[in-house]
Amino acid sequence: MKYLTSFNFKRGYIIYPTLVVVVGVFDKNKRANFMSCVWNTALSFEPPLYGVSIAPTRATHDLILQSRSFSVCFYPFIKAQDVEFFGTRSYRDTDKSKNVNLLKSIKLEVPIPDSAYAVLECGLYDFNRYGDHTLFVGKIEVIHYDENVTYELFNMPVINLDKVKPVLYLGNGVYLTTDSNSILNLRA
Repeated sequence: MKYLTSFNFKRGYIIYPTLVVVVGVFDKNKRANFMSCVWNTALSFEPPLYGVSIAPTRATHDLILQSRSFSVCFYPFIKAQDVEFFGTRSYRDTDKSKNVNLLKSIKLEVPIPDSAYAVLECGLYDFNRYGDHTLFVGKIEVIHYDENVTYELFNMPVINLDKVKPVLYLGNGVYLTTDSNSILNLRA
């Protein structure tokens, strides 16, 4: 196996493909901002925690610190152009919420886009700087989901890959998705 001892993750995409989410947050004037986030993960069952890693140079970083809450939005592959738009434009000079229809949040003041198939309402639980990014840990307060593209498994909604495909990121503006024929259930 070949190896590298020096590398640049900005150009080295061996860690991809990965699920890309859209982080949503309101500014103090209730204008919604959205930012694509490739570095994201579930962190804990109890309490239910989800993490997003965001560079301090991004406007979303300071907006989360101000609002103390954010949404984590899971977009379908057919909306990959929106995901790319959210990730390549800045809130500072672009109203990224202009063409987004918002649904009412339930518990927290966070933007809920109607084009996502699932959204987590997260209160800011913790944050810490790691290298050149800050890991924001959100406590999931509410899960929104489109029941038309999910099924129930162990009393929780699960994405039905025959009905919706998630957006995966391969790096440098390249996106892909899943093939439901490739599912291998080894616990059936």
